[in-house]
Amino acid sequence: MPLRFFEQLKRRVRVQAWRRRARKKHTARLRLTDVPGFLERLEQQGIPSVVLRWPEEVPRTPFEETGFTGDVDMLIDGRGLKQAIEIAAGQPGPVKCDLYTSTGHRGTTYRKMPYYPPVLAERILADRQPHEAGVPVPGARTQFPSLAFHLVYHKGLQSGIASGCHLESCPHPTRDYPALLAQLASRFGVECEQPITLASMHRWLKTQGWDMPVDLLARWPKQTAWHEWLWEQEVASLRTWAERLPQLLVFLVRDDAVRLGLAKDIYEMLREKFSVLVIETLTETQ
Repeated sequence: MPLRFFEQLKRRVRVQAWRRRARKKHTARLRLTDVPGFLERLEQQGIPSVVLRWPEEVPRTPFEETGFTGDVDMLIDGRGLKQAIEIAAGQPGPVKCDLYTSTGHRGTTYRKMPYYPPVLAERILADRQPHEAGVPVPGARTQFPSLAFHLVYHKGLQSGIASGCHLESCPHPTRDYPALLAQLASRFGVECEQPITLASMHRWLKTQGWDMPVDLLARWPKQTAWHEWLWEQEVASLRTWAERLPQLLVFLVRDDAVRLGLAKDIYEMLREKFSVLVIETLTETQ
């Protein structure tokens, strides 16, 4: 009985330690043993999760864990975050894991921003499938676009993929990403522009509804010359509409505000500063 008490106490201490880190850091890293077992326990508790990249490198034995120098990027359903941290507290170990959520909870973001826009994160989790390495991964519908999104918007020029514009990419990337994209495109029957460049992949992601929204692109916390160039291209493509519809603003009232009965107050606040032309209720599909 005392042994069980002390184990529960240590678990509680680890949970509190993670929460303290989460208040200070945008991504509060976990250190685990038996990562496949951790993800399996999440699934058993009804918490969808995936290893975003390189599942074949996830250590599966204590011996592999001692020699593992990388980190594991995983995405989980944010609604199960509290439960996930409690499970993780029960299996501390040496493997560094960056935990991101579909909801962008504190401690699971990239510099205060959701790692993937929530709608895309939900697609990835819904499409998860088991990998031979014993962990869930993005499925056939989301594996290519989720990796392309990561390379185009997260890594950018550091990916070593030709930019498709005047900017030069890193000559010595950590992996051969162009070859990897070509391999995945062939495997999943993805038709995209050739040769593959960051600009061409951005255009392909737009056709699939997988591009980074323009407002998020402007606010992305790791701004580079590539992000600036891409944002300028997007703004230029919208300039015609901006000139045709000067001073027209569209406000979207979130559904949680509607559920809390705040919609009427929001409308009145907008009327104090703007001329409201029309109010439309969107369907769930819209």
